[in-house]
Amino acid sequence: MAFPGAEGEARRLQQLMSDHLDHDAVKVRPYGQHLVMDMVCDGDAYPVARLTRLEPGLYGLGFRLHTGRWDPMPVEGSLEEVASCAAQMLAPHFDPSNY
Repeated sequence: MAFPGAEGEARRLQQLMSDHLDHDAVKVRPYGQHLVMDMVCDGDAYPVARLTRLEPGLYGLGFRLHTGRWDPMPVEGSLEEVASCAAQMLAPHFDPSNY
């Protein structure tokens, strides 16, 4: 079960990522206490990163390894702060030309 307000937070994060990356290939979906960011290319979705809700208004960032495990990154902050860091730090993984 997603946390209260997760759908709205997912929409906001998707818009922030679109603004930062200048494309709409990143789709965000709530999953439990997470907001998962998928790259969607040719109809296939590839999970790249996720924000974990630590408390209301505070998120941590995680990156999906090739093994399928999630690796926490040293990023914590508001939705806007973590989205900006994700776009900068994981730019090659959010580049549609790499899929």
